[in-house]
Amino acid sequence: MENNQEIQPVSDVPSIQSNSGSNRLRRNNFTLEPSLFLIVFGWTAVFTNQLVYQTCVDVYHYNETTCKCLGTKNSSNITKEIETEVQPYVANIIMAKQLIEILIGTIMCLRLGPWSDLHGRKPILIVVYLGTLLQFGVITSILVFSSKIQIDPWWYVISAFPMAISGGNTALTTVVFSYISDITEKENRALRNGITQGVILISVLLGSISSGYLNDLESPTFVFALATFCVFLGLIHIILFLTETISDQSRVERCNDLFMPKLYKDMIHTAVKKRPNLDRVIVWLILAAVGLASFCTEGSMTLFYLFVREKFEWTIENYTAYLSVNMTFSAIGSIIALVGLKKLFKVNDTILTIFGYLSTMGQSLIAAMASKTWHMYVSVFVGGIKNISYVTCRSILTNIGPEADIGESLSYIISVLNKIFHFKGKINALISAFESLFQLMGSPAFTQLYKATLKTYPGAFNLLSVLIFFIDALLLVIVYAIQAITISAPPYTAINESI
Repeated sequence: MENNQEIQPVSDVPSIQSNSGSNRLRRNNFTLEPSLFLIVFGWTAVFTNQLVYQTCVDVYHYNETTCKCLGTKNSSNITKEIETEVQPYVANIIMAKQLIEILIGTIMCLRLGPWSDLHGRKPILIVVYLGTLLQFGVITSILVFSSKIQIDPWWYVISAFPMAISGGNTALTTVVFSYISDITEKENRALRNGITQGVILISVLLGSISSGYLNDLESPTFVFALATFCVFLGLIHIILFLTETISDQSRVERCNDLFMPKLYKDMIHTAVKKRPNLDRVIVWLILAAVGLASFCTEGSMTLFYLFVREKFEWTIENYTAYLSVNMTFSAIGSIIALVGLKKLFKVNDTILTIFGYLSTMGQSLIAAMASKTWHMYVSVFVGGIKNISYVTCRSILTNIGPEADIGESLSYIISVLNKIFHFKGKINALISAFESLFQLMGSPAFTQLYKATLKTYPGAFNLLSVLIFFIDALLLVIVYAIQAITISAPPYTAINESI
């Protein structure tokens, strides 16, 4: 195979097995979900608590009894002062781990996603599971040794490399939803995607709740040993039961295609090429909005647990309970919003995206001003439709046909949700690249802001989120204005055609 071969979208790949192979795929139609449940369950293992504890004991040399009270109901004024002292150190470790996973993981995923379109989904899944298995194995090993000798928590950063090299979470979701596209007919794909989304949600909820309680009942070592075992079972399940959907090619071709420079050239060309009806401006405005949202989300996500520990003295059980309510309400709220606003009131994707950004902005504003725990749950209600912005932005860019052809509301919802999870043409690769670029900046920016304001106003980073999502909403208002101006122009050509 020549290196300049065009990367085809998942739906256009000609090498998907057929005839007897497709019958076999249908018989094994639900072999993916068990392994997916296991790895997502493992990923929810709580880690920040252990970093705080080890930093307290091994770096600042406080006694173990005092450090064990951090983040528990037995906290005091002394432990609160210690918490404020150790959190900046922990934030730096989390930031370093994030940067490694984002930088290396993105480079790998930009290769592995399109590569799987040509050479198979199963090898990528095996690589991701192996990377996760090694990551959890490293963390578990360090935990075992840390119970016997003092170990600086910076050693945990090593665990980021196996995950990053494998492509991590982005590579997994890319290949999972591409695999589903391979094994399902168009009329059944929405239902199957919905089932898979449900499996992921259930796994995250069960994992988040159980890891917090197991951490208290047993130990962090037990939690990560269990997570390692779950991923191992998932890997064995994939090797033994998952059927490949793409016809195999020679090892030389597969290795060569991992290093095709044409992928990056095409991705850049996608962003700068001329388009009718000011479509190029729309592409850049939405890429900017998605990038800024990623800057904010990645920067604030891992700091949030440190924030609620510092501000409200939450235990891990308090945090996982909040996280579960937040995820459940966001999922239900987004579906209701899409059904109500999109199906019943015919609100277009651009307006839905604006609503999503305003919802996120409201949640961040309440979190910044919150002084009591119940205020945080009010913020969950206000942010109930925040997730629609992440999927409708991609819907605007990857729309394949006219809105009238979308069909039933459930089909529409799941098809849009699906677009966030896998590469379909170079537009989604471009979105992923922009997200990762902004994530690289977001993590250190939010970390430095949190450290600078920790003693005076720990919720300050939420105000930065408010500003960013307000800018995102303004960008989408401009997109809507452009679309309104060009509505009388010649028929719209989907921007992922011929790219």
